[in-house]
Amino acid sequence: MLQKFIDWILTLLGLKKDAPAQMSAGPSYTAPVPSFGAPAMAPQVGIKKEPGSPGTLLADFMANPAKWQEHAREADFSMEQMEMNVRERDGRAAGENCPPQQWQDEWGPLSQGQLDDFFFQMFEIEDNQPDPAKQKQLLQQFGYRHREQYEWVKLTFMKYYGTPSGGAVDDHLFNSSEIQSRMMAARMKQTQSKQNTFAAQNSELLAPVEGVTVEQYAGIAARQATGLSMPDFQALLAQNGMDQAKWDRVSGEWVRRMSMDTTATIATIYGKAFSGSGAGTYGAAGAAGAAAMNATGASGQMHTAGGAEPVSFEKYCEIGGAQQAWAASGKDVNAMLKQAFNISALDWSNMSTYWMTKMMADIGMMTRMTELQSFYAQKYASAKADGDLQF
Repeated sequence: MLQKFIDWILTLLGLKKDAPAQMSAGPSYTAPVPSFGAPAMAPQVGIKKEPGSPGTLLADFMANPAKWQEHAREADFSMEQMEMNVRERDGRAAGENCPPQQWQDEWGPLSQGQLDDFFFQMFEIEDNQPDPAKQKQLLQQFGYRHREQYEWVKLTFMKYYGTPSGGAVDDHLFNSSEIQSRMMAARMKQTQSKQNTFAAQNSELLAPVEGVTVEQYAGIAARQATGLSMPDFQALLAQNGMDQAKWDRVSGEWVRRMSMDTTATIATIYGKAFSGSGAGTYGAAGAAGAAAMNATGASGQMHTAGGAEPVSFEKYCEIGGAQQAWAASGKDVNAMLKQAFNISALDWSNMSTYWMTKMMADIGMMTRMTELQSFYAQKYASAKADGDLQF
């Protein structure tokens, strides 16, 4: 259950390679250039043409519907999909071979300072590329006159916030660490919005189980993960109006619901409540991390955990690398965490929640984490052979 929450965060960080596409911002972003079986007309450098004006694909589309119907059949597109692709290509063409200093800025319904809002809109619009009707609805909802205007706005934001990889506006990339962090925050806001919608439309999945909410369940599970003795755990259950039989039923039902929830909404709520419970040696760090993630998801602006570090970043990476080595060799990871570092799985979860917020704000830390974890994984894998690690 907690792993689903961690996987969700890793997905947002771009560290989970098999993650669903809609969850990941990726290492860099360039606007897609669709291929729809028709040659693009050469753009007039530095000139932004209104849709349907002479020399644009859309003008040709409207003037020659029979020709474009044939293109649509060849590409297995509906005419509505073909029109959306034509409009997108016209918008893109405006920035091809156009030097930034000649580009005519277009901010559409936004202003230059609304980069975070733009990224949220960008993800929403482009995630719905396969659904032209939904995409058109979103364009209207956000205040764009048409697809070309959105493309012009995107290229204008690229001009000011992208990293040049060539001499044209179209060659800019959203790939700097700062911009990637802001994209990550926008993606978290989008994910939170979708999960809120899911929760509202599927209230039965979040209804309490025998009076126990998912947040209460997570809080008790967090206390249990501190290593409570059986008598102490039974006392904790009694304080919450449960005995072992009821706990087993409640736990089984929440696990069942999470397994049915393909959006990870329940697992995310559980994970944040688990980390935010304040339980364990590093409970304050976990709570700070969960609060930062909640704030980021709500605002679309990056927040990082405050307070003292639970452990140094290098020590965190060392523990992560050690776990990789132990898992690969078939060792009991929980037992080894206790033996080598005197921590529990809960402590590790709280450390992770804290440091994940730091990495989302500084994407460069992810590269450093990968390097350090790889180093320590090799070191712990060979510990028995070289005898240089004492537990």
